[in-house]
Amino acid sequence: EAVTQRTSLLEELDGHFSKKFLPQWTVRSPRLHSLVLWEGNALGNGVEDAIRENCQSFRSLTIRQWLESDADQTFATFVSGLRPNSLEYFEMISFSNIASLSFNALNQHSKSLTELTLGSLHDEAILALGRLKECTALRTLVLEDNVGSLQLEATQNDIFLEIVEWLSACSNLRDLTLKKFYDGPAILAQVLSSPN
Repeated sequence: EAVTQRTSLLEELDGHFSKKFLPQWTVRSPRLHSLVLWEGNALGNGVEDAIRENCQSFRSLTIRQWLESDADQTFATFVSGLRPNSLEYFEMISFSNIASLSFNALNQHSKSLTELTLGSLHDEAILALGRLKECTALRTLVLEDNVGSLQLEATQNDIFLEIVEWLSACSNLRDLTLKKFYDGPAILAQVLSSPN
């Protein structure tokens, strides 16, 4: 009973959790507003249901890395299972396999998501960035290309234009960082000249 009482006061969970135990922790932590996970695979096993039903203040998620092949599907399921427009902050620090499914799911938080960091994006994820087009409430956005060699403007101009269109629609954007993007200057030139 004492452990349950102490966990009910937790506002942030930070560390290495297994997907077996994370739902149990979230059920016991109704004040939880932030998760910081070393590995994204902890988000499996219905943890989104536990958060949706028990953690009404949940709004922030940070993941260090997520290399499992099912990361995109699992993260999309997690994000879709949260209350719509509840996630305000998401940071993927390092390497991951999230891409188009995850980006589509993040659109369900398009009105609440104000800070987004996607580190070490692989080519498939970069080519799917246009899927985030509904996330226009962003104030802070950090995108990092893992390698820095993908030439969107020259080889994938439709994708290049989708990204420019998305970023140009983010009228609240105040902090935009493009790390190792080959076309970073070209993207920024067009975005900064946007009337919005």
